[in-house]
Amino acid sequence: MKAAIITNLLNHSICPTILVEIGFVSNPMDRMRMTDSSQQIQIANAMSAAIDTYFLLLNQTLSKETSCKGSDLYD
Repeated sequence: MKAAIITNLLNHSICPTILVEIGFVSNPMDRMRMTDSSQQIQIANAMSAAIDTYFLLLNQTLSKETSCKGSDLYD
């Protein structure tokens, strides 16, 4: 994908957007994996789990920062 198209997609979308590269269409093994429905489900599940983990860790970090503000450490 050309850089200008990617930039436009990421910067001008009305909803949060990510670009995930999972292989090369020019690579026969990658292409076979990307066109197999069971592999697509496995990739989607892995991406979903990674996003869930990110937000879980983010919330834990924010909770720790919020709970520490009243301690002597921040006074």
